[in-house]
Amino acid sequence: MRSPVVAVAVVASAVAGLLAPFTIRPARAHSAWPDLHSTRTEVGCREASGPAVGEHCRLRVLVTLEVPAAVAVVLFQEHWREVDLAAEIRAGRIEELEDGFRARQFERLAGGIALRIGGEEPPGLEWKPSDRFGNGYGLDGFFVYEFEAVTTLPIVVEERTAVVVRHGNFAGDEVMFSHLVDPSAPLRVVAASVAMPPEGADLTPGSADETALWSSDESRRVFELVVEPEAHGEGNRPP
Repeated sequence: MRSPVVAVAVVASAVAGLLAPFTIRPARAHSAWPDLHSTRTEVGCREASGPAVGEHCRLRVLVTLEVPAAVAVVLFQEHWREVDLAAEIRAGRIEELEDGFRARQFERLAGGIALRIGGEEPPGLEWKPSDRFGNGYGLDGFFVYEFEAVTTLPIVVEERTAVVVRHGNFAGDEVMFSHLVDPSAPLRVVAASVAMPPEGADLTPGSADETALWSSDESRRVFELVVEPEAHGEGNRPP
């Protein structure tokens, strides 16, 4: 039987490969609650591309999930519980195990997010890992997984549109939630299930305004809002 000391050293060596080999934070997320999972939703607009859509917004929905590093270590052990990690490291196959674990986390977490536009799931909806630098790696005490909603056709906001994002991940755990409409997006928020930050708020990670967006209220597992093109109103804050 492998001794506890050796087991810890092996897992530490394996998990070290999952850490981001750079210092750029892959996504804005909470840092004031280092032992808690987090879920962050951001609704905005894509940059213009493809067929012209006038001044209408091509909706973009991002979801960022954070798993505390200590929890990720346990998940890694459980995922490969039937594998001799020490032998895999000696054989130079640890990167394959790390990649397999990362892929499994993306698959598992994507299954816990749901999106409805106008009461219906968009055709061909998939939650795919975003292309942010370092996505799926550990950094600053968390493993960060960011997803982007990908659909068969662009979701174009031409009139008032209801958007609902439901989060089912981390059930049974205390989770910090933060939901936001990108202040720079040409959208007007007609209604929202959470208060939007005031105009001009400092949303730098860790600032007072950004920290105030976070809450462990379980009702925030559902983020509901109604948006319309900014041309239909002034600004992107609800009246």
